Amino acid sequence: MASVLARGSRRLVSSGTLGALSRSLRTVTTRRPTSLASSGLPSTPLRAQSQLFGQDQNARISTHLSAVQAAVAEPVGTAEDDDSSSDATRQTFSSLFSVDVEDVEEAVVDESLLLVNCGLSDVTVKALEARGIRSMFPVQKRVFEPAMAGQDLIARARTGSGKTLAFALPVAEKIMAERGGAEGRARGRAPLCVVLAPTRELATQVEREFASVAPRLATACLYGGAPAEAQRRALRAGVDVVVGTPGRVIDLVEQGALDLTQVRFAILDEADQMLAIGFAEDTERILGYAPRERQTMLFSATTPAWIKKLVASHLRAPVNIDLIGQGASGKLAESITAHAIQVAPEVRRSVLVDVLTVYGAGGKSIVFTQTKREADEVAAGVSSHLPCSALHGDMSQAEREKVLRAFRRGGISVLVATDVAARGLDIPDVDLVVHYELPQDAESFLHRSGRTGRAGKDGVAIAMFTRREAGWMKRILRETGTAGVTLITAPTAVQVMEAAARQVMTRLDGVEEEVRAFFRPVARRILASREPAEALEAALAALSGIKEVPEPRSLLTQEEGLVTLRLSGRRGRISRPAQVSAVVGGLADAAAPGGARVALGRIRMLPALSAEEREEGAAFDVPAAAAPALLAAAEASTDLAGQGLTLDMPDTLPPEEDLRGGYGGGGGSGGYSNDRRSSSGSGGGYGRRPASGGSGSGYRSGGDRWSGNGGNKWEGGGGDRNRRPSSGGARRSSSSWGDAQKFGGDWIGTEHEKLGYSKAPPHARPTHDQISDLLTHIHSSNGWEYIMEGKAKIGLAHDGQTVTLEPGGQTELSGAPLPDLHAVARETREHLLEVRKACDAVGIDYMNIGFDPKWDFEDVPRMPKTRYRYMREYMPKVGTLGHDMMFRSCTIQVNLDFESEEDMVQKFRIGLALQNVAGALFANSPFRNGAPSGYKSWRLHVWTDVDPHRCGRLPFVFDPGFSFAAYAEWALDVPMYFLYRDGQYTDVGGQPFRAFFEGRLEGHPGLFPTAADWDLHLTTVFPDVRLKQFLEMRGADGGSWEFITALPALWVGLLYDAGAQAQAAALVADWTPAELEALQADVPRLALQAPFRDGTVQDVALRMLNIARRGLEARGLGEERYLDVLDAVAESGVTRADRLLQLYDSEWSRSIEPLYTPEHRVDNGLC
Repeated sequence: MASVLARGSRRLVSSGTLGALSRSLRTVTTRRPTSLASSGLPSTPLRAQSQLFGQDQNARISTHLSAVQAAVAEPVGTAEDDDSSSDATRQTFSSLFSVDVEDVEEAVVDESLLLVNCGLSDVTVKALEARGIRSMFPVQKRVFEPAMAGQDLIARARTGSGKTLAFALPVAEKIMAERGGAEGRARGRAPLCVVLAPTRELATQVEREFASVAPRLATACLYGGAPAEAQRRALRAGVDVVVGTPGRVIDLVEQGALDLTQVRFAILDEADQMLAIGFAEDTERILGYAPRERQTMLFSATTPAWIKKLVASHLRAPVNIDLIGQGASGKLAESITAHAIQVAPEVRRSVLVDVLTVYGAGGKSIVFTQTKREADEVAAGVSSHLPCSALHGDMSQAEREKVLRAFRRGGISVLVATDVAARGLDIPDVDLVVHYELPQDAESFLHRSGRTGRAGKDGVAIAMFTRREAGWMKRILRETGTAGVTLITAPTAVQVMEAAARQVMTRLDGVEEEVRAFFRPVARRILASREPAEALEAALAALSGIKEVPEPRSLLTQEEGLVTLRLSGRRGRISRPAQVSAVVGGLADAAAPGGARVALGRIRMLPALSAEEREEGAAFDVPAAAAPALLAAAEASTDLAGQGLTLDMPDTLPPEEDLRGGYGGGGGSGGYSNDRRSSSGSGGGYGRRPASGGSGSGYRSGGDRWSGNGGNKWEGGGGDRNRRPSSGGARRSSSSWGDAQKFGGDWIGTEHEKLGYSKAPPHARPTHDQISDLLTHIHSSNGWEYIMEGKAKIGLAHDGQTVTLEPGGQTELSGAPLPDLHAVARETREHLLEVRKACDAVGIDYMNIGFDPKWDFEDVPRMPKTRYRYMREYMPKVGTLGHDMMFRSCTIQVNLDFESEEDMVQKFRIGLALQNVAGALFANSPFRNGAPSGYKSWRLHVWTDVDPHRCGRLPFVFDPGFSFAAYAEWALDVPMYFLYRDGQYTDVGGQPFRAFFEGRLEGHPGLFPTAADWDLHLTTVFPDVRLKQFLEMRGADGGSWEFITALPALWVGLLYDAGAQAQAAALVADWTPAELEALQADVPRLALQAPFRDGTVQDVALRMLNIARRGLEARGLGEERYLDVLDAVAESGVTRADRLLQLYDSEWSRSIEPLYTPEHRVDNGLC
């Protein structure tokens, strides 16, 4: 599986230390106030801020206090109320906290972008100018011009790119020109334009855009969750433009309520999302109802196989437009300032409130969560501090619309939404996006962040991540090309209070004079009884929601009640945590002789940031109550000063993690450990020297290094000369696994092999010529690209998938990395149906089975892949069943991510322990050489005697010290099959890779391996679970499409939910090596009836499936149904092998020939 999960397989290359990179000021056309926090003026404590108003101006304070009381009673005015604040002569309350800046140079506008120069009618230009739109963005014009010219087009575009206006304008212009007369407004007229969108929110947004561009046109928005009769009435009245979701549109078409036969313009917006949520078939049917002589425009952020197929079938010579740019996932808009903040899981929610207060600045903020439940819980927590509501799919349409209306008008300032619910939201002026939980894919990161910084305005996006999610955070930034990310710390208590005070001023501006007058008598009574400044201070604090000073919070862990102090000095003075403890102990004794010891919290060593930096030290947590005494004692201590040491309380700390690769701060363990000599932290790899920012993490870097000569060979360095020459190499060779660490619950990759045979009796295995014809048919009809070896076709590649040939012509699909099981099921279904069409043309079929039931090794054609020849010649030297494995077996496997080395270890152990239990559920290979083999899974049995050096259970995985390096040590001793150099294979069979690594490969002295050699070698080891850039679960017999999708469902359920993974680990925790060996021997023969402890494997399988189902339920994606076929097997105890043996002994009259019928094809049930 060469390509699956490749997006997580290479590390970020750091181009410099991470810091707060300044953005150039964007050219603007108006004067903008600068907040006090950014003006360079010193900030002032809250009590001192009241002097800005002037304490002796009681009348003015009375006015202010009336407004405060009104604002407390009615927090925010509506958007319609804001017009009163536009008077240039009026001084606003918020302006008291602002400083004017000089006028900046007016932006130069490209005249070709002006609407008056775009060939639009006066009516349209005036409608747009009324909205303040006088010109297009350059990206909009790239869509507008071909659309206006009547060309079909396909555009890569993200939400927020302005594409809606770009396609609405030319369509509206043409419809108005055609239907300008009275006959064009006839009742019951059919639409000339249909727009399809994946969500009701996006459909509503597009419909509003059409209505605003061309108010004279009749539009209708059709979506589920709303009364269908109202939509039918709108259609009966006659419409020009219909916008809707595919499900509701197809319903109305097939009910006869919607006529698409007059459609001249068809637009598919966010087409990839229509595929993702299951609208592919409906979309194609809708297009089939519209005339072919139409203009079709398709917009999609990505171009999966279905999109390409759609383009080929429904578009005519389309213009291709890329509004995203280079890279698989595009880039973050330049108008968005990106920050990232590492938080401890237990304080994530409280930190979120502070982030919203400080960075939201009283404007509109959207917070993204993964699940509907989390959205509700987060909204409930935030709403006690800020006006907030959740938005997700479980809410009724009326509830959703009410929430969105309040958010647009300012009634609520924070929206907590799931990804699906936020699709297509049309909300202007969003100031802040917070990724409360990281998204499952990089594209979603862009979609989420793109809710701010739109239409030329600036915005801020902040990603919150935990220590365990650091690797995934890096991967998102790499895939999206997001540079200039500032790693920030949680806001301090002072920052929160200052931000809240500034926001109070803004809220006061929304209170109308009439409302203030109502509170004036109360304000006067308060002023008569209390000091004016004191009264106003209390009112402002009440309005801000802050009634007491927030608890201080650690900069290291964000834990409340702790503060972080910094001890620094010349190099060598503070280099170990023990020295920090000693200094703090001495200061505590000086502050309170004989008193209680100060409880130190986390200690983080702060090494010098560069060779020129002379100071280093440590940051550490202490109880907030102890900090003043320690600081006072340090200031008074002559001893501390004499040692060149200083103690202070910093506002911020340098980044602990370089999000672009490696750890910040000069190596060691990356700051996650008190001791710089300890093993690596999560995501750091083993002993790698990052391109900048330190010497990697954990292991000493002096022992091994990459040489710049001779093709990236490994070379021993001058570190510890007494250690084994290879040990550092194991660590070096395992570094890419450190890179592969990702956020849990990530990608799913599925591989499945299929056993082919000729349809004509005696159903011989297909030759390479026949398979080559099959590949040609698939290539010619569906856009696959050939994989060649010399002049021989040996596979196909397409959109992240590959089709490759196994040694005996078995055909394997290695699927693309996919986000969920629904996508896996779609991919499998589409591939099998694709193969079915090609099979019908070339006269072959594929069988639903795990081992060739009839033909012997000598009868099987050989495929023209050179590497297979060397493997074939070597296999009989080390085992008796190697040829059976190569030429006669078919397997299903699933590939899964891991988020850290610890996570990899646990998943590896669970996988090895349960591999035979899974194998029992999938037992489907009971025949060999035309008769029962005595085994229910001969394929499983084959692996017991292929090659003891490279196959099997790997007992060392269960040792306490198992790690990436331990796996690499084992792989170094696995014999090689061949050497690949300059496009040629050379036989080196039997020599361990370690010899190659040490430059002593027989026949090739002095030749050292490249990284590519190591990667190739790892594909030739065959343990039950294999570690590459992901974990391969390899224990299932080939089978039908429902079993192909069931295997990833099983392992995703077990390993992609933390609770399920913990239960699976507990299930196998006390299994002994002897029990695992017995399973390996018994399951191939007996499948679910194999004995285990006081019962059978069937009992264990039922428990395993129960855990997996709960894991899938916890994911909340409706994936549980893919386990149904396994539940039926486990509950009955009857595997497919059992059914085949029953048929063999009864209906088939002890013949295996009925296997060669359509009933047993791999795609049976799909056609």
